[in-house]
Amino acid sequence: MPNFEELLVDALEGPHCPGLIRTYLDEKTGGHFETYATCRSDPFNITGDDLVAVTMLSMEIKAKTGSGISPASALRIEQRRSTINALLTRLPVHAKLHELTEDEAKALLLAHDSPAWTLWEELLEALKADNTAEKRVAVSKLLARKRPNLLPMRDNSVLELLGSPKCWWSSWWSALHGNPAIVA
Repeated sequence: MPNFEELLVDALEGPHCPGLIRTYLDEKTGGHFETYATCRSDPFNITGDDLVAVTMLSMEIKAKTGSGISPASALRIEQRRSTINALLTRLPVHAKLHELTEDEAKALLLAHDSPAWTLWEELLEALKADNTAEKRVAVSKLLARKRPNLLPMRDNSVLELLGSPKCWWSSWWSALHGNPAIVA
């Protein structure tokens, strides 16, 4: 079975990849989720603009949702604002996963007490009333919105293409670190 890096390279080198990426960025709303309302976005707070942005990635915000964030969970995120803000403050806004040293990667996101890991768990707890499987997708999309170059998105489409490695962020760091061809 191919490892994560091999699956990633195969996906990127596929004959249809450039066209699919171009179509996604030019014609699909998901291609704009990172840039939607960034002029007023607070990089250290999850705001309503961030919740709207994740709806561009096939997420919903409604009371009974199978693929999104419920209003009750949005309120729980708001109630956890100070903790979430503190954790986002510890994650550099312009950090790029592939540029992190191994020690930096461990300190920021790979260790179980890292700010990214703790933020992941904090958001999972805030979304506790929502669908168990989809809340992980919602958390991943929120984190990718707040730190797009640091925390790769994990959703069903990506998992279908790249598999489901046990250590998601570690697999990405290992594949990208020191590999400018993949980064390019």
